[in-house]
Amino acid sequence: MEERATRRQDAHRPAGDSAESRRRADSRALLALLVILPAGACALFLALARGSVGHDAVADVSIALTPTGGVTIRADAPTPERSTVRMPRAFTADTDHAIAKIDTAQDVREQRGPRTEAEYLVELRALLGSDPDAFALRADSIEAGAGPACEQFALLRAAYEASWPGMNDLCARTASARDRAADPRVESVTQSLVHWLGERALREPRAREALGSIVWNTATPAEPIHRIRALRALVLAAPRADVALLAQRIQAEADPTVHSAGLAALDEREQPAVHADSTQEFP
Repeated sequence: MEERATRRQDAHRPAGDSAESRRRADSRALLALLVILPAGACALFLALARGSVGHDAVADVSIALTPTGGVTIRADAPTPERSTVRMPRAFTADTDHAIAKIDTAQDVREQRGPRTEAEYLVELRALLGSDPDAFALRADSIEAGAGPACEQFALLRAAYEASWPGMNDLCARTASARDRAADPRVESVTQSLVHWLGERALREPRAREALGSIVWNTATPAEPIHRIRALRALVLAAPRADVALLAQRIQAEADPTVHSAGLAALDEREQPAVHADSTQEFP
């Protein structure tokens, strides 16, 4: 009797209850889907991120829907023996390629020899420090015209820095170079040498000695233009105690252009320093 009464009650229950149940079920399913999608995206991102460090260190990630409509995410940590951090494959390949290029460039540089002044200077400093006789032979070869201009100037710098005994003679030979007078490298190297020595002449006696060798060397006299430049730098930088001797040598100079340039340098030296605005007239 009770079962028949229950069936009669169910038969008279409004149909809206069934529709409401379906709507609730659909809502739970939609809610679960909205939760699963972001969670799945996070899990995928985590797996990719770990995969960029090392494919052996990726954890096993699983996503499940609970009977109540919830979501569970499970990530199994890698075992210690598989958790070694590794560089990304692409990064490792790029690094290996870059290292290979550096090694190749180094090999090529060692095969071709130095090509810049800095490279020549390093080589010549080492040669002078280890074998002065070999350095002297190398200097003769360079001054004979076998090397580029940057090698010639590196030779002069190495000899000057080490106070090499043949430095003054080397400067005089560089400035003369009559057999290579038509070579534009000679003008460039000698002009650079005179300017470089002139910058040091005020504080370094050996720079003044090198300038003097360019001006007064009779065995290999330099071109007048180089003698004039060197003489002016020497006169302006010389200590007052040396001016009288310089004046005597200038007076005895046979080349009229060098003689005139020397007198002009002496006059320039004796002129007081005048500020550029000191002679300006104001109304």
